[in-house]
Amino acid sequence: RFDGDPVFGRNRQPGVPPAEASLGVRWAATAPRAGMSGRWRRRTFADDANTTAAGSFRMLSLNAGWASRWLEFSAGCANVTDARYIGSLAVNDAAGNFMEPADPRTFWMTLGVHWL
Repeated sequence: RFDGDPVFGRNRQPGVPPAEASLGVRWAATAPRAGMSGRWRRRTFADDANTTAAGSFRMLSLNAGWASRWLEFSAGCANVTDARYIGSLAVNDAAGNFMEPADPRTFWMTLGVHWL
């Protein structure tokens, strides 16, 4: 918070969420693998006056894969619930373009080869 500021009083600092948490779990046996992760963030102000804010959000991601001595495959989905949230804040942007949206639900996969 601002402390005794004559203009902004005790407003919250912009760009700093008052609370944020993330948690991930991964399971890996010899070949199969799986994981999930989640993020949560409270409303975050984008300007000193605390008049514009990015809303709270929750996001969940899942992944799974398989690995051998020389080959690895994995696939996943980020933002499984297709939550709409602000991914980036431009604090006190002069043009008023404070917020940039985060990616929607996204699927991905990787294939890796190990030869050493």
